[in-house]
Amino acid sequence: MKKFILVLNLGSTTTKVALFRDLNCHIVKTYSHDKELISQGINEQKTVRYGTIIKFLHECEVSPEEISIVAARGGLLHPVEGGTYLINDDMLNDLSSGKYGDHASNLSGILAAEFAGNYNIEAVITDPVVVDELCMQAQYTGIKNVRRTSIFHALNQKAVARKYALSVDKNYEDLNLIVIHMGGGITVGAHHLGRVIDVNNGLNGDGPMSPTRAGSLPVNGLLKYIEEHELSHQDINKLISKQGGLLSHLNTEDVRDIVSDINDGDTTVQKYLKQWHFRLAKKSVLKQLCCTVRSTRLFLPAASATVIM
Repeated sequence: MKKFILVLNLGSTTTKVALFRDLNCHIVKTYSHDKELISQGINEQKTVRYGTIIKFLHECEVSPEEISIVAARGGLLHPVEGGTYLINDDMLNDLSSGKYGDHASNLSGILAAEFAGNYNIEAVITDPVVVDELCMQAQYTGIKNVRRTSIFHALNQKAVARKYALSVDKNYEDLNLIVIHMGGGITVGAHHLGRVIDVNNGLNGDGPMSPTRAGSLPVNGLLKYIEEHELSHQDINKLISKQGGLLSHLNTEDVRDIVSDINDGDTTVQKYLKQWHFRLAKKSVLKQLCCTVRSTRLFLPAASATVIM
């Protein structure tokens, strides 16, 4: 008998898997992956990540035949508005080919489709990272024909925004919010009446630095670094999205290790963490100033995100 919805959320450093009965979470687990795995391309990670999903079901003593549908985080594909979409062949081509970018979130849809195909059920994605609801003003830059693109943690941001709306007995579509996702990447979004009208590109070098991403950089300094180290386009993407941030400064992206070092009296580590906090706070304040959003309350939900109303 089919009982459960299997939910997959694959991030840059973790695989999060959950079982739901209707809207009720039955169980959820997060599996952290070692540096050797997450440094590989997504195709090289598929077998291990799929095995993690099967391991989860085994630990929960749930048979795959008990799953009625697979719901997954979306990845880098053709830009869409927020919502839930059936996974089809065109979507899988975008995710597997890396046409719009290569990121672990692509595996959510790929592995959801593989699992669904194996057990003859449907697979969907919700609020993929390429949700694009940017207002026109947020797209412009200082160079003609260079536009900002929307790549962010839409799934978590919209979920937490809706959770906050429920907590104050409001509809998400009636609120103006600033939402901050904090994980392997960090994004700060301005949510206006149910649409994310402005957000930093959390993958390709925009916004605050994160545990593994460089964030916004001084252009001349970056150009000089590229020339001195003779970096290819692929090298630069890897540096910005996988080898930057706290990892570049402290040789670790695990904030738990960093906090432990600070508690042991490491003042150098503490200095870099304070710089990270400064950049994050600066981005949040600027987002508030530039958007029609009033800052009146701070909401801290049980998720890796913060909502500022």
